[in-house]
Amino acid sequence: MTGVTVRVPAKLNLQLAVGPPRADGYHDLVTVFHAVSLFDEITAEPAGRDGVTVRGEGADRVPADRDNLALRAVAALRAAVPSAPGSAATWPSRCSAGPSWAAAGASG
Repeated sequence: MTGVTVRVPAKLNLQLAVGPPRADGYHDLVTVFHAVSLFDEITAEPAGRDGVTVRGEGADRVPADRDNLALRAVAALRAAVPSAPGSAATWPSRCSAGPSWAAAGASG
């Protein structure tokens, strides 16, 4: 089994409205954004244990616990397919990690 790498385009939020927390802990969002020509590449591959690694500017501002949505996605994969090998995602961020970027990893 091999990994897969995908490009994740960056965007500029021109307007972002965040609603109150729902029962599941997430928020409804209304946003107006503009796509830009920057992108990150995320690689997911089989691993000995589940995990997410973020590298690059601002990586230290990304939550490394259950508040991280990427970690939640890995946990959801584990719950859906318990027999699957470990899953590791690597995110070598090239896009600026401003406050909105760091919050993208959090449920709020």
